Amino acid sequence: MSISIKRRPRMAVILVALCALGNARLISPLVQFWRQPARAAEAPERFMTRFEPLAAQLPPGQVTGYLFDDAHANLGLMHPDNRFYLAQYALAPHLVDRTPAHRLVIVDSDSPTATPEMALREHWTLVADLRQGVKLFRTRRED
Repeated sequence: MSISIKRRPRMAVILVALCALGNARLISPLVQFWRQPARAAEAPERFMTRFEPLAAQLPPGQVTGYLFDDAHANLGLMHPDNRFYLAQYALAPHLVDRTPAHRLVIVDSDSPTATPEMALREHWTLVADLRQGVKLFRTRRED
């Protein structure tokens, strides 16, 4: 018995789907892709409002660093790249750079009480704690 793929495209799609179901490594990224928009639909506004009070404390014309605290991260909630872009958008027109090599550094964490190891190791000074996982530190660098 032969099945012509040209005559039965729906059957071909079903066969491919059944093959993929047998291999969890192929289907898992698709499931995460479909679920992520539902989980993150409200997240952009919530993440942006976390940064808004910080805008008044940033000096105009100075680049501020950004550090994502991945030791205390819930990566299922939102990807670190997206968090950085939302921070940039929420703090515009202030310039935010993704490196901690600046005089002021914003630390974004999912734990409101955590302090990143880099801040402890480099003896950064806490300037502002927004109590939502967002903190502003002064480093020892002179820009």
